[in-house]
Amino acid sequence: LAPLAVRTTYGADLATAVTLIEMLAANTVEEIPILSQWEKTRKPENSQWLHAPIGVMPGNKVRELMFSADGDGVHGMIAGTTGSGKSELLLTLITGMALIYDPSVINFVLVDYKGGAAFDPFRTLPHVVDIVTNLQGTAGIRTFTALRSELNRRSKLIADTNVKHIVHYRQKGLHISREPFPFLFVIVDEFAEMVKENPDFKAQLDSITRLGRALGVSLILATQRPAGAVTDQMRANMKFRICLRVETMEDSRELLRRSDAAFLPPNIPGRAYLQVGNENVELMQVARAGGPYSGPEVDTEPPVIWLNRQKPAEKARSAGPLQEAPALSDVLVGIMHRMSQDNPQEVAKQKKPWPDPLPSYLPLDAEYIQGETDRDPLLPLNSAVGEWLRGEGKWPGIDWHEEAMRAPVGLIDNPIRAERLRLTLDLTRGHAVVFSSSGWGKTTFLRTLITSLAARHSPDELHIYIFDFGGRGLDVLEALPHRGASITSSEEERVQRLLRKLESTLEERKSILSQARADNLSTYNANHPENVLPAILFVIDNFAEFKENHESQMETLIGIARDGRAYGVHLVLSAEQTSAIPGKLFGLFTERLTLKLADAADYATIVGRGVPGNVDTAGRGFVAVARSPLEFQTALPVGMNEEDEAEGLDETAKLALLAKDMSNAWTGNRPEGIDVLRTLIPLRGLLPALGKGPDRIQAVIGVEDLELQPAVLDLQQRGPHFIVVGPPLCGKTTTLRTLTLSLAHSYTPARVALVLIDFQQRMFKYGGKRTLGDLPHVLTAISEKEQFTQMVENLKYEYQNKRDDRPEIFIIADNYDDFGNVVGAPGRAKEYTDLAELARKYGPEGLHFVICGSMGIMRSMDDLMKQANSPRYGLGLDAVDAPGALGGRIRGGANAEEFPPGRGYIVKAGRSSMIQTAIPHDESSLEASLDNWVDEIARQYRERARWNIEINPPPAKEPEPAPEAAPAKPAAVPAK
Repeated sequence: LAPLAVRTTYGADLATAVTLIEMLAANTVEEIPILSQWEKTRKPENSQWLHAPIGVMPGNKVRELMFSADGDGVHGMIAGTTGSGKSELLLTLITGMALIYDPSVINFVLVDYKGGAAFDPFRTLPHVVDIVTNLQGTAGIRTFTALRSELNRRSKLIADTNVKHIVHYRQKGLHISREPFPFLFVIVDEFAEMVKENPDFKAQLDSITRLGRALGVSLILATQRPAGAVTDQMRANMKFRICLRVETMEDSRELLRRSDAAFLPPNIPGRAYLQVGNENVELMQVARAGGPYSGPEVDTEPPVIWLNRQKPAEKARSAGPLQEAPALSDVLVGIMHRMSQDNPQEVAKQKKPWPDPLPSYLPLDAEYIQGETDRDPLLPLNSAVGEWLRGEGKWPGIDWHEEAMRAPVGLIDNPIRAERLRLTLDLTRGHAVVFSSSGWGKTTFLRTLITSLAARHSPDELHIYIFDFGGRGLDVLEALPHRGASITSSEEERVQRLLRKLESTLEERKSILSQARADNLSTYNANHPENVLPAILFVIDNFAEFKENHESQMETLIGIARDGRAYGVHLVLSAEQTSAIPGKLFGLFTERLTLKLADAADYATIVGRGVPGNVDTAGRGFVAVARSPLEFQTALPVGMNEEDEAEGLDETAKLALLAKDMSNAWTGNRPEGIDVLRTLIPLRGLLPALGKGPDRIQAVIGVEDLELQPAVLDLQQRGPHFIVVGPPLCGKTTTLRTLTLSLAHSYTPARVALVLIDFQQRMFKYGGKRTLGDLPHVLTAISEKEQFTQMVENLKYEYQNKRDDRPEIFIIADNYDDFGNVVGAPGRAKEYTDLAELARKYGPEGLHFVICGSMGIMRSMDDLMKQANSPRYGLGLDAVDAPGALGGRIRGGANAEEFPPGRGYIVKAGRSSMIQTAIPHDESSLEASLDNWVDEIARQYRERARWNIEINPPPAKEPEPAPEAAPAKPAAVPAK
């Protein structure tokens, strides 16, 4: 019989399984000469394009990949479905190359985009400089951005050394004499998912494949489903392609231009097709590095690659007790790791070509980042904080040009230049705003900012005022000696008072800097160290609350923001959305930062286009640097250590202790607080000692709002006349009583004389046993027209005749609206004209008119009112209308019903300042209180004020001579 010919299938002579150690012709890992091989590859004379064994071809010939343009290419793609052996191929490739080449010759960047642990076995491999997964947020985007920077660095190195490519560089020994220049293999598992999530990656991958060859950067992309993920540019630049079994013919055609890989046997993992360029495909069996390794047992049989059956030694071992043996790749990585640790002089530690991703835990005083062994030169972010925490803190004085109002608050990751930067908020450049959804760190950002500034600036150099509208998260810093006030949204009056104080401060500083010819506060303070003006940090946490509840103050705030920077008033806001901040205000913020936002579209508004993706780490955000949005991590104001935890401290408690330590260390002046302007202010507590008023006649009438200091009426300097207007029951009459008693208490009747006019008599007749007319200073208390007419004549005589010791005379008139009913209508009664002339001529000589009435008196403007209003000096006892009637400008005024009696604005030449007038009596005993005032002053001054006409009366007229007697008539002649 003729022999029967049996047809064999393609690949029948190809092994079904092969291990990496078998391809290296070794029985045990100890037989592999790793150190000597590494030493050999470090030498310049041995520098060449790299190669790596990956499996066997038919006939069991070992197949190596030659990573060169003339060989298999420097870039490649790998595809294979689950269970096909794709992951084994990556293990084999990485482990095989690491066994051959020293870590200084080849570095690996491993990117796992399926969120698993595919590359975990290589975390200790000395060749691996970075492992990235898609679970690290934007780490994938960051890696490829940084890779562009690394390509630029390598390109410059090639150009500067005048070499053709990386091999030429190493052959000349420049990697020893100059900068290290290792090959860099970037291996991406599941690149199709990466491209699907971010299509922009395709362009970046194309760029790497186009530029990488001469620069020593190789890109190997692996995926389960290549369909739709491979561009023509990739296919053109990635010369070798390995396709294991895939799910569909389309996937196979995507890589090989043929469907064969879809039909590879599912029971032979590692079976694959290799295609180089456009050549025919080659069938191969990928070597396995991830299988179990049992150790150095003696094997009597020669190292033979078995095609279809177990090796006898393996069969014998499998018969013994089952033990979980380590993977071969793990064993080899462990050996290489120990070798690098044991031989640090020969095996240099490799540096990552870009910094590690930003840490999630970063205190201001930290010297190391957790998990990193090398110290970052940017740390600590603020050494002054660490000094305070160690009990060594002090304020040596700030450099106003280089350091003032510059606060390190975090770290910036700049993958574009493969560097980290210190995030320093420079408020001298402009105001700052930070956006964040609730719970993602905006209040922590403000805590860090305040702590960082307070640690470097003394309370003489920095004052801090806070609108704490975000849940009182900044109360922890209340002990800081720099802190002037922390105000909540419900404290309407304090909100307004602080804004008015900042306005006033700006006006004052404008004048000071103008006189000193200084462009800004830093220049002024640098030139005037003996008279430093503190910078002011004004913080508003949760701006939406301000907008909702204090909308009337918005224009005031915008004015402060517009003018504040040059004069040392720096505004910092936090908000959840950009829509919370009006456009006019938003445009004034040059320093804009954002943490995690609910609406991703807002990122572009804040930091510009190109934000790499959303963030899911508290305190992580984006800031524009050179118009590019970069990721940053906010630092914590203080860090925790084991001692703190043992003492039961948390970060909040530790921060509070830090603030208290600063407070205890400061013995100088502190910022003025923003207290509530009381509605009931007793006059007695404001006055000097009886008869001890200032040399220039002044009257304390209440408390001013900005500084909560006595409000002083100064008619000598600002008058000479004064007007008080307001609606009924606003406190006008009480104000005149206060003025009368203030003058009478502070000065003798020889210096101050008073004329009280009230045709209703309520001002000086208050219902007690005495009246204000009983004061020794009062020349006359007028309630009738005849008295008024006589007073006018006495005034005319007073100033038309010489008097050496004439006192200042104050004509205090209440209810001026009634004058027309008693004296006569203006224009008809001569008294108005006479008084107006006296006011005009003798005001500078000490004649003062204080006229009080409703706002209607400002519309009458008779001759006397015109003279009284000429200084434009008055008091409007109302929120808006009364000051406006006096020509005052009120920014962000409150509603009238919010003003208590006696609250109003002093107006001088259009500028308004709020005051609360004092009351001279107890609410429960008005009559007795005022009687006590009159009795006390009367006992002090026995001599009463007198008119000039009383002291120097006009000379008596001589009696007229009697008329001469008429001559006697002649006696009548009798008629004849």
